[in-house]
Amino acid sequence: MMDMLVNQRYDSGHLILTFLAVAVPPLLLVVNTRYLAPYFTQKLAVMGSADAGVPAAGTNQKSSGLAARLADWVTSSKAEKAVFEMSWKLTSRDRRYKMRTYPAFGALVPLLFVFVQPLLKEKTSLSTLQSGSTYLVGIYLLQIIAGSFYDNSYQSDDYRASWLYSAMPLDKPGEAIIGNFKATFLKFFTPFYLLIAVFLFSVWGWKITDDLLAGYFFAPSLPVRMSGFGNRDGRCLFRRNPK
Repeated sequence: MMDMLVNQRYDSGHLILTFLAVAVPPLLLVVNTRYLAPYFTQKLAVMGSADAGVPAAGTNQKSSGLAARLADWVTSSKAEKAVFEMSWKLTSRDRRYKMRTYPAFGALVPLLFVFVQPLLKEKTSLSTLQSGSTYLVGIYLLQIIAGSFYDNSYQSDDYRASWLYSAMPLDKPGEAIIGNFKATFLKFFTPFYLLIAVFLFSVWGWKITDDLLAGYFFAPSLPVRMSGFGNRDGRCLFRRNPK
């Protein structure tokens, strides 16, 4: 708009952008004041109430049923299944976990810039982009994001509640570790990875299928190593005797 006023450029592009600069902010202010702010205030009130951690009956049954079915498929013991279902529910109800984890989805924005910006600036063509291996950047980035979902699942400000894990009758605490890992990996990373895979398929086609599969199956290795699951009895994270 300033360019149009100072340099007297009244072409269609400048007129459209000037109209948007004048009309959109008041419109968004009305939408924010009338719709978003009351909804946000209502959600804050619900979080502060005694029933904040209790979801609606229909939602609870649906989520619980999905978690139970997945647990039957991917877990190998009762203890692992119990931790799987508990982690699935806690990650849905814990507000702190959401605040630490959901920003990872913002990685989509720079990822889109990596692929789209060269096309918009005409530095490269779509055919040139398809002939390259830029999609590997997205796969490598997802490896890093995969760890954030899991790392935040076993970190909590309410550490006093961790007595539950020490009280569990487990010969190998690794069952609790792997049950929690499977829950976060299937609930968060898998849908996120599928979303990115659809975008990459739309640009590069089916020729990158082997790379996407390799990236998906390699993703668990980093958080598993970080959790110390290589130790069979899991003592690096779950110590029965603090001494």
